[in-house]
Amino acid sequence: MGVMRGFAAFAGLACFLFATNGPLRALGMFEFAVTALCWAYSRHCQASFTARRTVSSLRVPRNDRLELVILASNRSRLPLYSCFFGDTPGMLSVGADDARWLLTLPPESTVALRYTIAGSSRGDFGIGPFRFRGGDPLGLFPFDTRIDDRAEVLVLPARIDVDLRFDRGVPQGEIAARDLRYEDVTLCRSIRDYRAGDELKRINWKATARLGRLYTNEYLNTLNGPLMVFCDLSAGRYPLRLRRDQAERVIETAAALVNLAAEKRQECGFASTGTGRPFLKSGSAKAPTVLDCLARMDMAAERDGDTEIDRAFLARAIASTPVGGRCLYVGPDRPDILAEGRVFEKAAEYVYEYKRR
Repeated sequence: MGVMRGFAAFAGLACFLFATNGPLRALGMFEFAVTALCWAYSRHCQASFTARRTVSSLRVPRNDRLELVILASNRSRLPLYSCFFGDTPGMLSVGADDARWLLTLPPESTVALRYTIAGSSRGDFGIGPFRFRGGDPLGLFPFDTRIDDRAEVLVLPARIDVDLRFDRGVPQGEIAARDLRYEDVTLCRSIRDYRAGDELKRINWKATARLGRLYTNEYLNTLNGPLMVFCDLSAGRYPLRLRRDQAERVIETAAALVNLAAEKRQECGFASTGTGRPFLKSGSAKAPTVLDCLARMDMAAERDGDTEIDRAFLARAIASTPVGGRCLYVGPDRPDILAEGRVFEKAAEYVYEYKRR
C-alpha cells in the first residue's frame, strides 16, 4: 500500500511537470498536494501525541480493584481525529472498558483516561507499553506506534479479618485498656472526689485548694502490645490436598496480623520459613516491608524430614520478641515443641500464640 501511494504521488507530480493538457496538469497537481498534505499530517500527529502515567509503581491487595489514570496529550495546533489508544495490562484483569479508547483530541489539549485492574494472584506484574494508532483524515497514511511507558504493580495478599485482641502488654502505649495495671500517669483523664485509700500522689492539689475539698486524679489506661509473626511455609508441613490454597490462607492471615499491628501503631517483627527465609526484628514502620515480602513469597521446597517445624528458627523468633510482646505462629497446625516447655494456644484461625508457663 505504501508503494502504491508513493507511486500515485509520483505520477501526479509527473503529470503536473510534463503533461501539456491543462486539466490533466491541474489534476496531477491536486493529487500530489493532497497526498503530501496527508503524509505531513499523519507524521505530525504521530509526533505530537504523548501519553504518561500518573504513577509508575502501584500496590494492590489480591482481588481488590485499582484505578489507573493515564494522561493523553495532543501538543499540536492541529486536531487528532479518531485515533485508537490502548494500554497493555498483561496478566492483570481489567474492567469493562478493556483499557482501550477511541480518541478525538482538540489542539493543545489533555484528557485523563481511567480504567481498573485487579490481580488474581500475588506477585510482581508489569503494565505497558501503550499502543497508539491513527492516520490522516483520508486514511492514506495510517500509523501504528508503541509508547514505552511502563508501570510495576505489586499484588499483595488478600485482605481478611483476624480476631486478635490487644488486651495485654506493657504500660504507657497507644492502645486503650480497661485494666488499671496499664494506667499511664502521664495522661490525666479527669478528676473525682477523694476516696478512702487513694494514694497521696494521686491527689490533685490545685483542684483541692481551689474547691476546698480533696480531689483525686484519674489517668488513661493504655498499653503497648508488640508482635512477632512467624509464618510457617515449609511444604512438608502441609497436606498434599489443597496445599496451595491452605498456604495462601496462611500468608493472608500473616499479612492481616501485620496490618492489624500497623493500624494499632504497634511494633511488629516477621520471620518465615518460606523462600528467602526472611527475619525482621520487631520495630515500627515495618509493615510495608513485610507486606512486600509476603507478596513475593512462596512455599519452601519440600525436603526429607520437613514435616517437623524448624525449632531453632522458631526459638530465635521467640527470643527476639520484645518484653511484654507476643510471638504469633501462623501455620497449618499447632507447632509441636511442647517438650521444650513452650506452649502455644490457638488465638485465631491458623494462629497460635506463644505463652510462658
